[in-house]
Amino acid sequence: MANIAQEKPCLVSTTQGFSVSYKEKLLYSKYNPSKSIIQAIEELKILPGTIILACSPLLDYGIEELYNKLPENSLILACEIDDNLRAFAKENLKAQDKIILLTKEEIINLPYILNKNEFTFSNGKCVEFSGNFKRILKVDFSAGVQFNQPFYQELYQASTKALMTFWSNRITLAKFGRRYSKNLFANLKNLEGSIPIENYFNKIEKPIIICGAGQSLDSLYKDIENKRDSFYILAADTALKALLTNKIIPDGVFLEEAQQVISKAFIGCLKYNFHLFAALTSLPQLGKSIKKENISYFTSLYTDSSFLNQLCNQDFMPKANQPLGSVGLTCLYYSLKFRKDKSIPIYIYGLDFSYSQSLTHAKNTPAHNNRLISTNRLLPIENYGAAFLPPSVAFLDKNQKKAYTTPILTSYYKLFQAYFSGQENIFDSGDFGFKLCNYKKPEQMEKSKEIKIALTPYSGEKIAQVNSYLSKEREELIELRDLLSGKIILTEEERNQKIKKIARKKEYLFLHFPDGYKFSQELSFLKRIRAEIDYFLKYI
Repeated sequence: MANIAQEKPCLVSTTQGFSVSYKEKLLYSKYNPSKSIIQAIEELKILPGTIILACSPLLDYGIEELYNKLPENSLILACEIDDNLRAFAKENLKAQDKIILLTKEEIINLPYILNKNEFTFSNGKCVEFSGNFKRILKVDFSAGVQFNQPFYQELYQASTKALMTFWSNRITLAKFGRRYSKNLFANLKNLEGSIPIENYFNKIEKPIIICGAGQSLDSLYKDIENKRDSFYILAADTALKALLTNKIIPDGVFLEEAQQVISKAFIGCLKYNFHLFAALTSLPQLGKSIKKENISYFTSLYTDSSFLNQLCNQDFMPKANQPLGSVGLTCLYYSLKFRKDKSIPIYIYGLDFSYSQSLTHAKNTPAHNNRLISTNRLLPIENYGAAFLPPSVAFLDKNQKKAYTTPILTSYYKLFQAYFSGQENIFDSGDFGFKLCNYKKPEQMEKSKEIKIALTPYSGEKIAQVNSYLSKEREELIELRDLLSGKIILTEEERNQKIKKIARKKEYLFLHFPDGYKFSQELSFLKRIRAEIDYFLKYI
């Protein structure tokens, strides 16, 4: 049997079935095509909640055996990235009722799909992902994998990370989800009189400086000495005190923190004339403590849910962004929207995502000041524990000097690389930490321009929409409370359907439950929802 170079795959007869010939290679054994994959499947140990990436399944070999071995809450996703092989598989796989043969677009977007609550694939099958799957298993069905081996390995790693991210986010939501939702409703009431953040889009003509709270912020003051007015300065909340101590009033400060602890970063600072850009999930008290014309809100999509998606479709809602984890990255994200065009340079200080042996933050930041306050004979000012205790790891920074980071800080650095490294005219100006992008110190533009932005508050029409939305939400919560309390008399079936219709789209009532990744009509779950209704009625 001769191997013939082919542009398209074709069946080749062997003594014990068919193989596939493609690009001068046989993709199954010429002696016993099915033996290898069936043997591999027999050796698999598959736990419940497993998504199996079936890579390059061209014929039915092993599909039936794998399907029969699946435990509960498991799924087979057939992946073939080669266009010719995928078309061949679509034509020759007879057991497509037992698998989902992904399109090329679905394969590429699979990590994103895995983080959705549910998704309808091209074959019409709708899969609910929320909390149903816990692990990924990669199985190579043919030698077709060899044509794109790095891609399949990267797909497996990215898909595994997507599931890990989901469960990591579940931990965060279990801890903070209730607070995020409560703050969101409280801040919606603060929209009246505030300035829509869109007022600032494409308006800034000065060079922009981004200030995080990392050690490299300390090099800013000398770099812009006597020319502060030449720049538009945006700061992360924890960098504010350090800037004010050095007599630099930023033009804008970004706030995302939802907990009371962040209020310490603003003690004595609210008297200064800066604009506060706050997430709707941030601490509401700070929004009430500042002039309405000095605050703008943005929406951070802290969860993928029906209620938040529907809310974001309302005309009154501020522009939304995916959560980036780091307020410094959020500050940078919006600076790209604020600058007039790509010719306006952006200089970055304090986004180090690392720290030295003795210091973790820039001088005069809250973390540094707290260390100074707590220092005594037994606790030195140098924070060596942060550098030498797990999970800290050492690396060489942009100046080939030893620095330290953690997995979380490293993930922020990787987010920077993914979202911002390709943007034009962004410069890393700090003297410490990870190398973010091209290094350059701030330069004045030839002509320093005054920033005049028409700050138009939210219209009365939009505020009326906010009040109407909150009023309707309150009415539905009261109806749900009465249904759960038995005040509304219905048949059991009608009652259950009504409860499900209202409650399942109000995830803020249960997303912070340990098992709150999806709605349940179990009695214990409904009792907990009943208790949450009274809590949220105070803020809606």
